[in-house]
Amino acid sequence: MSISLKKLFPLDIRADVFKSTEAAVKRAEKNSSSNNLKIAKEMLSLKQASPAIKLNKQVAFEGGKATRTVKYQTLFNRLIIATPKENTLPVLHSGVRPTEDLRQQIEVSFGSDQVKVLSEKPSFSETKNITTPAIWPSRSRPGCYGVFFPKHGDNSSYKIIYESVSNAREAITNYSGMKGIIEDATKKLEEKLNAVSDRLECNSSYNNVCKAEGAAGKQFGRFNNIHSNDTTRVHPELHANLIKVSNEKIAIVSQSPYQHQILAQLKMLVAQKSPVAAVLTSSAEMQNPKNNHTSYFSNEQRTVYGDMATECKLKKSINLDEETGCNIYEMKIFEHDKHVHSVNVYHVLNWPDHGVISKNAIRNLTEQLNQYTDGLPVINCNAGVGRSGVINAVKAMFKLPKNITLETTLSDSRISRNGHMIQTREQLRIVTEIALAQGRPLFNK
Repeated sequence: MSISLKKLFPLDIRADVFKSTEAAVKRAEKNSSSNNLKIAKEMLSLKQASPAIKLNKQVAFEGGKATRTVKYQTLFNRLIIATPKENTLPVLHSGVRPTEDLRQQIEVSFGSDQVKVLSEKPSFSETKNITTPAIWPSRSRPGCYGVFFPKHGDNSSYKIIYESVSNAREAITNYSGMKGIIEDATKKLEEKLNAVSDRLECNSSYNNVCKAEGAAGKQFGRFNNIHSNDTTRVHPELHANLIKVSNEKIAIVSQSPYQHQILAQLKMLVAQKSPVAAVLTSSAEMQNPKNNHTSYFSNEQRTVYGDMATECKLKKSINLDEETGCNIYEMKIFEHDKHVHSVNVYHVLNWPDHGVISKNAIRNLTEQLNQYTDGLPVINCNAGVGRSGVINAVKAMFKLPKNITLETTLSDSRISRNGHMIQTREQLRIVTEIALAQGRPLFNK
């Protein structure tokens, strides 16, 4: 074993590599040679694929605690940043190992007529008759899966091996021949959700609170047409609702609070014992005075709001993907000068309003939020429906069993809050792609 390792790894990095995966990543960051990057990437892949590694276990990482899933994904994100553009690493998905029957997973995701499930690798002559993506279990690499993509447009046909069913599904979902299927599914979901919204418009619980004045005579909501369900609101002065999907509590979703609502926001966080909050309003929106946003979660000095106060500190900055940044704050909340609660706040710095970020960034943020299991997260953006609706939906899909359809997830979210959850077709499309890659059925029977 030592001889082969010496052949594979240069002398100056062997000690670091075998000390820890994190050391290998640091070496690659320091010297982004193709060999250093390859070694670090392969070590991460082996750790994630090993059945002996408990991915949900909390381990020491970057001065704190994190699950191995989050640790490995963070390290991989650092590798992406360290990689020169001409040598970009393939996307690595974290910690999904095949546990279900392959055929059932693929047929549930795409339908038997859209993806062909084979028992073994096809011969060259057999591939000439395959007109859809095909998948088979690898015999030479147990636990891995081969995928064949037929010629499509100007693209040549090719085969590739994936390290998990999840990775294979993701590749099939991204295959250009699937785009029409995804677009059709997105339109169908949009029609079904619009029907849900139309029914909600006739319900007085949904349509009597918009930009109306709250109990203190001050503005309650930010938009005339964005409602807040009376029956699920968690605080009378906040545009914030408890979201349930299939009777499971998922999150509290809200609009970004005004300055005069910060006291109510803090009281809600304490009352709900929320361990984490996701702020999806971008830095640019926060800094625009016309929007009346307040960065109450980042004030380092003690700031007083009525009988409550906050002290905040920046814990660290991370990259959710190569383009999306996120600051993580610890916000301590005091009531009558007594520390009563702490909240970890994830502020996504550059998610545009009405837009999307990458599937990797969405999944990585959701995995970060899923570390906190002792209470419900609070998710907010400007209106509390588009970007917040995306993270709420993906968080629900991470939590709920695979038999809960995407249609149920999104319909129940709208019923819980209002008829705008998931605001644009682009946002709906990316949630649909994540559901397909997860192997989740889209529609109710």
